[in-house]
Amino acid sequence: MQKRGHGTMNTEAIKQAVMLGDKVGHVFVATADEAGLPHIAMARNMSFLPEGWVTVKAWFCQGTMNNMQASRSVSLVVWDPAIDRGY
Repeated sequence: MQKRGHGTMNTEAIKQAVMLGDKVGHVFVATADEAGLPHIAMARNMSFLPEGWVTVKAWFCQGTMNNMQASRSVSLVVWDPAIDRGY
């Protein structure tokens, strides 16, 4: 496990989430503004880098970018409804 930001990341679970994201072809990106109002956007996919970072590709949303100015915390959600599995 690796420590990043406010929580601990399970590296193996993140790798599995990235693979599932590749399979379903999208990932949800969730942020919140300074008042805590949530915002959700979709991206095409994500990658796991050897340094332990996760990157999100084929996505741009001004609301998410604005929220990240106030808080660097981001949640990524991947779900395959056909097998009811997600991360």
